[in-house]
Amino acid sequence: MKKMWKSLCCITTIMFLTFTSVFAKPSPTVNGSVISYSGVDDGYAIEFEYDQSQFEDVKSKPMGQIEQLNSGTNLVKALEGEKIEGVDHLSLGDYTLLTKVQDLKPFKISNDERKVFYHVTVTWEVPNLTDEMDIKVLHYSTHRQVWEVYQPDQYGDKKVTNTFQDLSPVAIIYKLKETPAASSNQTKTGDETHIVMHLCFALGSLTVLVILFVLVKKKKDKR
Repeated sequence: MKKMWKSLCCITTIMFLTFTSVFAKPSPTVNGSVISYSGVDDGYAIEFEYDQSQFEDVKSKPMGQIEQLNSGTNLVKALEGEKIEGVDHLSLGDYTLLTKVQDLKPFKISNDERKVFYHVTVTWEVPNLTDEMDIKVLHYSTHRQVWEVYQPDQYGDKKVTNTFQDLSPVAIIYKLKETPAASSNQTKTGDETHIVMHLCFALGSLTVLVILFVLVKKKKDKR
């Protein structure tokens, strides 16, 4: 009987860890190092600025939006009322911040002077990027004063390559890729069938465990 009870406890633990991994979302991290870039003058380099107090040329309204995003406010609420340029028919409500908003800035190596460059291609590290993610690049142009979303030139192997019209605050947003089965079952407004199925399975398993517990207890009481 003890062996059976230990087995049930193991099954319960495995189920808990499984469902935790299914529903857990990665917390936004900072971007990694810039690996390569092109489109800037000789003597200049590109790097991320992590300290929000050092973001240059960002006005108070977009700075407030950046602070909201980095503190955990969802994209729709933080950017409410903004016209987002870029990818057509993109629903921000489907996406979540994968990395925090950081200032991607070109600077003169000799004296840290900042200069605006156009049509710059940058490749950088994204530590928590996985193959299951469909990602986009969220960017605020301090030069054009507009939020925009890019379809990256390339991504994978924890790296992203994107060509920007100009450089300023950047973040990666993501949603999980749809499997063929999931996409055929889901509606355009978002079908939660797979979540309901997992919940039903969890409740059913819990019910079985409770019934087994009651039966074991009754058997012990009769002795």
